[in-house]
Amino acid sequence: YISVTGVQTCALPIYVSAFLAAIGRARPSGVKGACIKKVTLSSTMGPGVKIDPAVFGAAPAAAE
Repeated sequence: YISVTGVQTCALPIYVSAFLAAIGRARPSGVKGACIKKVTLSSTMGPGVKIDPAVFGAAPAAAE
């Protein structure tokens, strides 16, 4: 959940990348496999936009 008001559109990739990096660092060491499988970005009342986590440096999800 990224709550930013009045942010320029060009800053969104920086915020998303920092958010995904923080989740990756907070992952317990005993967890195996991909921590992030899907990412969707949306405004409060707007439609969601699917984002490929690999674009922002998150590990791709393992095939199940």
